[in-house]
Amino acid sequence: SQTQSHLRHPLTLLLGSAGQVRVLRAPATARSPPPAPQVAATAGLTPQGARGVLDAMTRQRLVKALGSGRTQLYELNTGHPLAPAMAALFQAEHQRWDGLMGAIRDALDRHGAVAAAWLYGSVARGDDVPDSDMRVGPGRRLLLSRFFCGVRIGRRALLMLLCAHSNM
Repeated sequence: SQTQSHLRHPLTLLLGSAGQVRVLRAPATARSPPPAPQVAATAGLTPQGARGVLDAMTRQRLVKALGSGRTQLYELNTGHPLAPAMAALFQAEHQRWDGLMGAIRDALDRHGAVAAAWLYGSVARGDDVPDSDMRVGPGRRLLLSRFFCGVRIGRRALLMLLCAHSNM
């Protein structure tokens, strides 16, 4: 494929792969600058792979490396012209997910008979694709808070959506 100008099309290099998006999401959404191993774990990449992407984003000045050597922390460089747009995109992504989970909780709450529900399948595992269905099923009453709770058991992932209308 033909190389594109970084100056004219910086998003090609910044967001050229799913791995790059996942790595960028970590410092863009973190409350405090994460170290490379945490970025790798969050992004589902090897530490070397995440560090390579972070180094490239640091060279492009979208990400700042704080500290030196293996103790470096990474944060979104708010002085970069694309940083506010990137932060807004990740915030919108987060709000979309929260809105969807809230709508499901509200629907179950209106139903009244459901004390707990589970999100399961590819969406719960995080390997869904655009045409995947969302599987939600009733769950048992558990000694959990009313808040969003999650459990991962091997390759099976279950995500607690609602624990409502019960004293648990």
